[in-house]
Amino acid sequence: MNNTQSLNGPWQLTYAEGSNIVNPAFFTGAEVRGRQLLTAQVPASVHQTLLAAGLLDDPNFGRNSFNARWVEEMFWVYRHTFTVPPEAREQTAWLVFAKLEMCATVLLNGEEVGRHCNAHRPARFEVTGKLRPGENLLVVLLSTGM
Repeated sequence: MNNTQSLNGPWQLTYAEGSNIVNPAFFTGAEVRGRQLLTAQVPASVHQTLLAAGLLDDPNFGRNSFNARWVEEMFWVYRHTFTVPPEAREQTAWLVFAKLEMCATVLLNGEEVGRHCNAHRPARFEVTGKLRPGENLLVVLLSTGM
């Protein structure tokens, strides 16, 4: 039986710095305290989300690209909750990303399930037995690789 579930749509986006990127538990809790969580329509880049939120001027206009360099110097965190039926626990399961930008660490329900370090390439991680019946939390930590 071939069941697929798209995770495209609204995700949460925020930034990370310092020890928070080393200790991702800060971002895998039920809520992220002290952080503004932007709504990111995935698939979309960090830049597109920041533009839509009015936090970034169009980097394709004039000298705005110089003012947008800070985006590449940050770590970024995408969060998404999704629900799976109980029978999914017994099925072979994969998380498939059409592309991930730069270096990504993928966590499912607080557990690291994979890493990917390559721009605009697909990534696939087996998560058989790691899905919970009901709500699951997927967190993707992105860095520029600097």
